[in-house]
Amino acid sequence: MRGHIHYWDQSWGMRRSFYVSLAFTAISLISGTANADSLTIDDVLRTVAMEQVAPSPDGQDLAVVVQRPAGEGEVAGRTFYEVDPSRADVWLVRRDGSDRRNLTDGLAAAAGNWCAQWSPDSKRIAFLSTRPEGAEPHGGDAVRLYMWSRATDGIRRISQQPMMTMTRYGSPLNALDLRGGADAKRQSLGCTPSEGAGERAPFLWLDEHRLLVLQMPAGQNSSLLTQNTRALEFAGEIAQTLRDGTTSTVDVADSGRKYLSSTRAQYQVEISLIDAASGERQLLANVPAFPFRGMLSVVVSPDRKTAAVLAPAGVIPPQEVGPKPLNNDETASDKRLILIDLTAKCPPRRVTVPEEARYPLDLLDWSPDSTALLLRARASGSTRDVRVFRLDASSGKVSSVAPNLVDRAWDAGPVDHELSARWLKNSSLLIRGRQISASEGTETWWYLSGGSKPRPASPPTKSKRLDLPSSAQLLAQDRYGSIWRELTDRGVALQGRPAGTNRTLELFRVNHHLASIDWGTISTIDYVSEGGAPLHVARHRR
Repeated sequence: MRGHIHYWDQSWGMRRSFYVSLAFTAISLISGTANADSLTIDDVLRTVAMEQVAPSPDGQDLAVVVQRPAGEGEVAGRTFYEVDPSRADVWLVRRDGSDRRNLTDGLAAAAGNWCAQWSPDSKRIAFLSTRPEGAEPHGGDAVRLYMWSRATDGIRRISQQPMMTMTRYGSPLNALDLRGGADAKRQSLGCTPSEGAGERAPFLWLDEHRLLVLQMPAGQNSSLLTQNTRALEFAGEIAQTLRDGTTSTVDVADSGRKYLSSTRAQYQVEISLIDAASGERQLLANVPAFPFRGMLSVVVSPDRKTAAVLAPAGVIPPQEVGPKPLNNDETASDKRLILIDLTAKCPPRRVTVPEEARYPLDLLDWSPDSTALLLRARASGSTRDVRVFRLDASSGKVSSVAPNLVDRAWDAGPVDHELSARWLKNSSLLIRGRQISASEGTETWWYLSGGSKPRPASPPTKSKRLDLPSSAQLLAQDRYGSIWRELTDRGVALQGRPAGTNRTLELFRVNHHLASIDWGTISTIDYVSEGGAPLHVARHRR
């Protein structure tokens, strides 16, 4: 049977479709349970998400972020209720399944607690929170940085300054991409899994006591609290100026770059160091943070002395983009390349890029010795292909790495993806691309060493992924084992498998009320593409 299947691609926030041939295999898996209940709206509102799992570096514990039901007393309207982090708590779960407890318990104050990140010595957990203190309102008035200490088993606010937060769903406001630091990972730190409504973290640990954080300037607030009110507040300000007779009834909109300077100036973020023990805050730089297009990237060098920043300052003018813009926020963003000294001995340096790299796209990989950084850039706003460039951290010089190799810009963005260029241990490079004369879509991997010409290479080796059921999603994997969540008719279970074993442990379960629901009949649908390739099995309930 030939069908037209529509689906929602959350990573792009758009409706997509494809044609498939469907081979239906109706296999009854379960039938209605005697005396079971029908699903109600109350059941839906009681259903919560297990958002994030952060394993402690010593392999003993997990910081698990779990939503609370959308019940009475909670603050609503900040974002979509099903992904609202201001209804979440951080739980401490023993990795062997022996114990679990709610560390933050935010229900009484309607406080959200999420985006948990362990210190490298496993003694502290830093996290975002709307927890109110003093005269602050029920549910809080900002997103701030908090800390749990194993030594005291206590929670405290370590900075009064509101944190920059990335919104969820669709094209996010204040998209973020922080990498490196104590864990030295190539992927950005996440508050949630990166696909779909993924939120990226606005802070990272540099060592056992220092955090690199992104915070809002004085008078500005976190996007979680302002995303639905910004337009109304702006309209109110304009209405007041019209009443006062201090502005015209017609405004200038992109009639020249000079008219936009005052608007852009208000979109800034402060990059600071915070000492977790003392709470001392050291401001390192103010950088552009245009919220509507492009992610703010901060990539820390392996020696943790330098941070490369690619900051969105505005949008590329439409006349430069041309009639066929790429469907990617990053390619619409006009960005600034900045180097920040994390030792605070030198002021931030704005990097001047050559014309062939006029529009930087994204940051890739630091060299192992921290002397150079790879990035991708385009020569113009209408260029569809990108090239890889090398930034010398000492001189600030940007030069092309492989002028005859180009790549597509489709994968740039705040989601986990394979970097298109990376350093190897011997200072050689592995780059994805195609010869300029080749057609789009024929990108392969190339090996570059010294001044020699690029030669074909094998793709990077991917780590072996755990074989999981179709209803499961891997949340964490390290040398101690694997952690995943699995959707069942009895709720969502957090499962763990210690390394080197086939033993599965159930560590946590939420949505117990789903066990009493009559789900009807479950069947399987095998999808086969027009080319004959089998697609993933989906479950169909009727």
